[in-house]
Amino acid sequence: MERLKKASGELADREAQSRHQALHDALSGLPNRHSFVERLQESLDGLVQTRNNGRVVVAYVDVDRFKDVNDEHGHDRGDAVLKDAAYILRKHLRSFELIYRLGGEEFLIVLPGVAVDEGRAIAERVRAGIEDARPAGLGVTASFGVAGSDGGAAVFEPLFAAADEALYEAKRTGRNRVVAAGYDEPLPLAA
Repeated sequence: MERLKKASGELADREAQSRHQALHDALSGLPNRHSFVERLQESLDGLVQTRNNGRVVVAYVDVDRFKDVNDEHGHDRGDAVLKDAAYILRKHLRSFELIYRLGGEEFLIVLPGVAVDEGRAIAERVRAGIEDARPAGLGVTASFGVAGSDGGAAVFEPLFAAADEALYEAKRTGRNRVVAAGYDEPLPLAA
């Protein structure tokens, strides 16, 4: 009986570890794209209902010129940049704000209970934090595309599409900046 109990416990531990590995990025420790796709709309529904009149902001983050980092400094240094960037993202956000690594050098931040203006300011704080921290000792920067829903039901696909479009605008207008969907001007760089 004792052996069966022990084997059952070990099997449960392995199952939990396997589930964690399936839903988390091994390099950064952040929830991964699979976790994000599987649970985000459910999370958004719960977050929006419980926080500040249905407000939510998503920020799509891309490490600028990451291919150049790998080409010039090698993939180990590129991995160090991503680990450092993930740490900086976590450090600059509150515990209930969600961060996912979508793959490669792309991350997604979900800010529940936040209006777009505040989301832009948070994204700018994180952007400046990445630039100041010099991930892996390199002058690495990141671009942010921000989109938000200021009430009612938040539907992820349109929010993500708007944040993606804003991210492309941030890249097109010079990188290392925050652009919010629906705003004409990129957010000025922090002093």
